[in-house]
Amino acid sequence: MKKTFWLLAAALSITGCAVAPFVETSSTTFHGDRSEERGLVVVMPLNDEQRNSLAFKAVGEYLAKKLSEKGYQPVKNRDEAKFIAFISYGIDNGKTTVSSVPIFGQTGGGSSYSQGTITGSGGGYANYSGTTTTMKTYGVVGAAASSETSYKRDVNIDIFNVESGKPLKSYELRAISVGTCGNINSIIYGIIDGIFANFPGQSGKATRVDVKWDGTC
Repeated sequence: MKKTFWLLAAALSITGCAVAPFVETSSTTFHGDRSEERGLVVVMPLNDEQRNSLAFKAVGEYLAKKLSEKGYQPVKNRDEAKFIAFISYGIDNGKTTVSSVPIFGQTGGGSSYSQGTITGSGGGYANYSGTTTTMKTYGVVGAAASSETSYKRDVNIDIFNVESGKPLKSYELRAISVGTCGNINSIIYGIIDGIFANFPGQSGKATRVDVKWDGTC
């Protein structure tokens, strides 16, 4: 019974009930005119309601760090900036799928003990006993239901060149990530890492990146 339990536990982990130690992100970057230019950049929310959010402040600071690694110089004052990077992100309500997971265990074989009495034709008798051992066999002995909920996370980043007073879009960065973590604030940093792993890359080409994650959700 104990062996059956551990085999079931292993089967459950294989089917995805354990949180994956990485964030899968598919991202596409589109290049605009003069996209190769760099300079002072300020990060702003696309939604004004996020402007005073502490959660957005942390995300904005992280995005500014990634932009600095790609040649931009982050600033706090919008009036000083040559570029504005708008970011928006969200997550859906999740989709749950139910599947059947096989339970593996012993199906036959092992040791068995037998005893009895043999009576002869002349009225005599004899007692017998013994242990029989055969090779153990293993296979599917049952099934258990398993469910998993997957969430779709979207991150959009638009970088504008505002030097001339008329905004000129330099980049559109679009990313989609699907996984079992339903907390966007825990997963957003891994998605941003995935976006900038190959930035700026080839315009219009989708790229998939797996970013290591500590599994905290």
